[in-house]
Formats: sequence, structure tokens, C-alpha cells
Amino acid sequence: MDDLCLPPSPATVNGGYSNWEDWGPCSTTCGRGVQERIRLCNNPEPANGGKSCDTPSIDVRKCQTGLCPGEAPRKARGSLIGVVNDREFGVSFLEANITENPEEGTSTVQAHLDNIPPSVGEYGSGRDVLP
Repeated sequence: MDDLCLPPSPATVNGGYSNWEDWGPCSTTCGRGVQERIRLCNNPEPANGGKSCDTPSIDVRKCQTGLCPGEAPRKARGSLIGVVNDREFGVSFLEANITENPEEGTSTVQAHLDNIPPSVGEYGSGRDVLP
């Protein structure tokens, strides 16, 4: 028998991932949840005994769609551009924690400002208060 007439064996093709798909919806309609996105092992698909993709094909991240009914924010963060005692201070950063006392029906806000220029004073640093 003549082995020269046999067709060549097809090449082994290892699988490769596609690009990540868009993030799916948040798992909750209020409060904290998770979002997932996937990628497929089809770029190219494994063929002729090639290896399949071996790293995770699902990516997960936390999400928050909004507050649930009756829920109040616990933390706030933002940038401020403004004036303190008639002195413009440009951009500063605000971080605030909000604590509720349902028994008394009160809320307490503790806030801290960073990046206040020296021309305004040390307001927000906890070391000094503007006159």
C-alpha cells in the first residue's frame, strides 16, 4: 500500500476568546447587586483536538441601581468648587458618612474636605475653623 496517497492530517487549532460582550443588567432593581459579562471561546473555535480556552469566560462586578424604598444614602463623595467666607477655593474633595438614628428620627452627617488651598485656611482639616 502506498502511504503517499493518504490526505494530510488537519492542523490542530487551539481555541481563542472573543471580545467581552457588554455588561448584563444589574441583578437587583434597587440596592447592591452584581453584573456579569461573558466572552466566548470561538475566536477561533478549538478544532482537530485543539485545546479549549482555559481562563474564566465570565467577568463579574458590583453594581448599584439606586436606593431601595425607605433607604437613605450611607456615604457621599464628590468634588466641590466654591467659596468659603468670600474666598474662592477652587476644587476640593468631599467625603461624608451619614448615620441614621431611627429611634430619634435623626440623621448625622460627618464630612471631611481635602485639597483646600492654604489661602482659604485649614477649614475642613479638623485643625482650624475659619473666622
